Amino acid sequence: MTTTDSASGEGVENTATPDAQSVTVPAQAPPQVSTPPQPSPEAVAAAAIRTEAQLQLGGWFASSILFALMPTFIQVLAGRQTAGYVQPEFLELLSRAQLYMVCIGITIQAAVQALQEMRKKGSAQLAILCLLNLIIMFIATLLASTADGPTTIKPMVGQQSMFLFLGAMLVSGSTTWICSKEAARRDL
Repeated sequence: MTTTDSASGEGVENTATPDAQSVTVPAQAPPQVSTPPQPSPEAVAAAAIRTEAQLQLGGWFASSILFALMPTFIQVLAGRQTAGYVQPEFLELLSRAQLYMVCIGITIQAAVQALQEMRKKGSAQLAILCLLNLIIMFIATLLASTADGPTTIKPMVGQQSMFLFLGAMLVSGSTTWICSKEAARRDL
């Protein structure tokens, strides 16, 4: 092999050959590939249960709450387009929404759902929620029977129905959440 001497520019013969036994090549370690830690099967199952319960709670909210209030929203929007329409006060608007009837509907649905779930797996928490749903339904039924009388105070009806509606939404939503989690847990 001929190499060029950088100082003189002349070619120099390189006759040295390496001894095959004296040369050792260090062993190269395989490249380290770090794998992310895998979630435990319990964590995966818990995430699946939570996702299924969230989907069912979203469906409950859309079908029970939004559709129940839709006639009132449509009435307000349609009224704003007509001449001479006077925008009602918020509490008077709530009294027109017939929230007592909405409360009765969502609480009876939640109570039945809780009873069906308790047949499959008894739960003290569901029993308490079922009882609360039935109490709210009973109160809403009593108040709804006098809400349209000639001497009723519309803002008071609106205020009472709003508070009862919020309570019904909280209790029946909790019932739906627990029932859907239990159903998803059983399905996995």
